[in-house]
Amino acid sequence: MVTSANAPRFQTEWFNHVGNAALPYAVPKTEYQDLFRQTVEAVQNQAKQNYADLTQRVQAGGTRVKLTEEQKEYLSEHFDPRNMSRADYQKFIDKLCEYGVLDEADKPYINYGLAGSELEAIPLSAINCEAYIMTADSDNLLCYTNSFSMFKSNVLEWSGYLSGIRALEQNTGIWQKKPEAVLFGKIHNVLEAISG
Repeated sequence: MVTSANAPRFQTEWFNHVGNAALPYAVPKTEYQDLFRQTVEAVQNQAKQNYADLTQRVQAGGTRVKLTEEQKEYLSEHFDPRNMSRADYQKFIDKLCEYGVLDEADKPYINYGLAGSELEAIPLSAINCEAYIMTADSDNLLCYTNSFSMFKSNVLEWSGYLSGIRALEQNTGIWQKKPEAVLFGKIHNVLEAISG
């Protein structure tokens, strides 16, 4: 059995790569299907646990750090909140983790990006539908997106948009911010503080 402790990663040799450059995808080779299924289960279990940990951290207040003037000055000198490349955004997030504003474990939830070229299983049988409320100042009220590129490198606007989204909590029926929105709120607050 594959567990999250010993090998919850998909190996490229398990797959036949099909599709084309515009739409590449892969399907498991017959001899690796059982291992693939076990790995999917381990990855899903680990992802559930990671999200539960994130939710608990956010509900407990998460990281509460006030940046020093020197830290703000460094960030404002090295990052333009209205014009960041994906690499700049990742460096910015790295600094926020270094300064204690965010935790390293927060990265998967704030569009930090995949490390390396790992494969990700997308279970087409597990389609999920959620309801969202966006902030009124958004230009995009009817078309939710968390895409970095949709905001043309304006991370200040993008993080503000994502920090204002609320989801219907299925257990309570209450509209509330998901943990990701809280994290984007922290990013947005720092960006506002350094945007001059």
